[in-house]
Amino acid sequence: KKNGYKIEYIVADGKENENIGGIKIIDVGYSKIRLFRPFTSTLRIYRYFKISDSNIIHFLDPGFLIYALFLKKKIVIYDVHEDVPQDIFTKHYIPFFLKHVISFITRKIEDFVSKRLSGIITATPHLAYKFKKINPNTIDINNYPSLSEFNHQPTTEKQKAVCYIGELTKVRGIKEIVQAINGTDTKLILGGRFPDENFFQSIIKINSWKQVDFLGYLSRKDVQRVYNISIAGLVILHPTKSFYYSLPVKMFEYMAMGLPVIATNIPLWKEIIDKYNCGICVTYDNIEEIAEAIKKLVSLPKLAAKLGENGKIAVHNHFNWEEEEKKLLNFYKDL
Repeated sequence: KKNGYKIEYIVADGKENENIGGIKIIDVGYSKIRLFRPFTSTLRIYRYFKISDSNIIHFLDPGFLIYALFLKKKIVIYDVHEDVPQDIFTKHYIPFFLKHVISFITRKIEDFVSKRLSGIITATPHLAYKFKKINPNTIDINNYPSLSEFNHQPTTEKQKAVCYIGELTKVRGIKEIVQAINGTDTKLILGGRFPDENFFQSIIKINSWKQVDFLGYLSRKDVQRVYNISIAGLVILHPTKSFYYSLPVKMFEYMAMGLPVIATNIPLWKEIIDKYNCGICVTYDNIEEIAEAIKKLVSLPKLAAKLGENGKIAVHNHFNWEEEEKKLLNFYKDL
């Protein structure tokens, strides 16, 4: 908006239209039946775009791919945040016997449509490498934190706590970090939602759940408060194919707030953490190793502060949205 673009967000969340800071949020509604949402919501969004005067359509929902083909005379950009066909294998609500079929069909559709769009934006260099073979007009724009939002201020509120805020699922290591906290005298702050009720019920039965401060969904302001009172941030995602080449924004948010990172030793993440000396890498399913990393940072506050400061400097110099924003605006102009 600050660069002269008129912006509308088109969503399907069943809430009313809003206007926030001069940016319109248009809600097209959604089906109450989850199975139907990928079809009904995207169709409604397509109908809106057909009558919209927008000349750039930048979409993230892979369910919109087929409709994107029919938006003639408009600049249409597909924004890819993960390996969508591979990510299907992590969806708990898709029956296992259907996952291979759905993944195969999704990949074929994604490749066919992507080749015919105006441009592709990916969230990581690895995804960009893949999509450039399909559509040469591809660029990676990393989802790094904004320096203006995550402007860490020293605080005396620090508690004997580590945190994770995000989607609370099996593949994001929630079971492992709840188990690991049992080997410490530290509190675990969890923010976010459990999309799978059965998984949630299994987690709260773990003995160390009593050491967990579960806050549910948090506003951005509350997220920052959790970061301010925590000693370290956890990113113990399982090394699935969809995460293996990802760059989790949580890791960089922790760094921006001056928190040392305890992360899965996925090679790409380990390379960053080792290079900038901003955290500790662990094996995702080694409960004792995760617990030892937590105890080390809690018991050595000077070390934790040093690692956190190193991460903060790295974000200010390299991993920030302000630099990525320039790439996005230039991409729009080129198109």
